[in-house]
Amino acid sequence: MSSSRCLFTVTTPRFVPGTLVMLGSFLSAHPAFDGDIAVAHNRLPRRLRELLCGALCRPIRFVSVSAALRERVAAVQSVRSRWRLPAACFYFVEAFRLRGYDRLLYCDSDLLFRGAVDELFDAEGELLAARDGPALAGMCRDATTFAPAGCAQGLLADTFNCGLVAFNLQRVDANCYDRLLSQLRPEVFRQVGSTDGFLLNKSFAGRQTLISSTYNYLVGDAANIRAREGLRLEDAKVLHFNNRVKPWLADEMLLWATPGNMRTRPAAAFKLWYAEYADLLAEIHVRQLAGAMRAAGIRSPRGKRIPPAG
Repeated sequence: MSSSRCLFTVTTPRFVPGTLVMLGSFLSAHPAFDGDIAVAHNRLPRRLRELLCGALCRPIRFVSVSAALRERVAAVQSVRSRWRLPAACFYFVEAFRLRGYDRLLYCDSDLLFRGAVDELFDAEGELLAARDGPALAGMCRDATTFAPAGCAQGLLADTFNCGLVAFNLQRVDANCYDRLLSQLRPEVFRQVGSTDGFLLNKSFAGRQTLISSTYNYLVGDAANIRAREGLRLEDAKVLHFNNRVKPWLADEMLLWATPGNMRTRPAAAFKLWYAEYADLLAEIHVRQLAGAMRAAGIRSPRGKRIPPAG
C-alpha cells in the first residue's frame, strides 16, 4: 500500500479502549499497511495520545476538531435535548479537511477486524459502504427525518451504515468539508433521529456503492444480515458493535446482561472482542517489561544479559 492511503477514526477518552482494539486488529490483519493512521479528537489528553502510539508501535496523526465544527455541533445539540447526541458522532467530518490522500477508510472505534479488507482501498466507487438496519430489512428512509419508511419516490433508498466507509478522495469534490459543515444547522437536525448516518446518506445519495455486510457486520442486526445476505458471524471480516452498549464499558455491560436477556445478546461476538483486547494488553505489558529490563541491564529469564537500550 502507498502513503496516499489513510485509515481515519474518531476517539474520546471514553472510547480509547475501543479505538485501541479497532486499530490493533486492523494492523494485525494488514501487516503491510504503510499508509497513515489519523485520529480526530477534541482535546484528547496527551497521555492517552501517547498511550495509543506506544501501544501500536507506530506514529498516529492526531487531528484536532476545528472551532468551526465544534460551534456547528453545539448549535445542533441545542435543539436535540430529547435525544442523546454525543458531539463526537460528527467529528468524522474532519476527514474531509485532510490533504494528500487518494483513498481513505473511515472506521468507527467500535469495530473489530477479523480479516483483511485491502480491496476497499482499491475500489473505484466514490463511497463504498454496507447496508444499514432499515436497508437490510428492505426499507428506505425519510429524507427529512431519516426515519425508516416503506420505499417510495422521494425517499432515501439503499441507505448505508457509517461505521465503515471507504472513500475514493479523487472522486470526492474538494468542497466536501464545507458542504457537510453547511448542513450542520439546527433546523436540519431538529427532527432527525440519527446523526452521522443522516449527514452522509443525504450528502452522497445516489453516489454510494453498496458492499457486502462482511465488511461491516452489524452485530445488532445479525438476523437481518443472515436473512438478506446469508452471512453468519464467522463470515465477517469486520464486526461492528453497533449496539448502544460497547464491550469495554464494563458497568453498562453488567446492567445490559440482565438475567433472561442474555439469549438475545451476541455473546460470541463479545468473546472475540475481549480476546483481542486481552492479546493487545499482554503485548503492551511484555514490551514495557522488556524495555524496562533492557534499560536496567537485567538478564532475561534464560540467563542472557539484555543490553541497555541504544
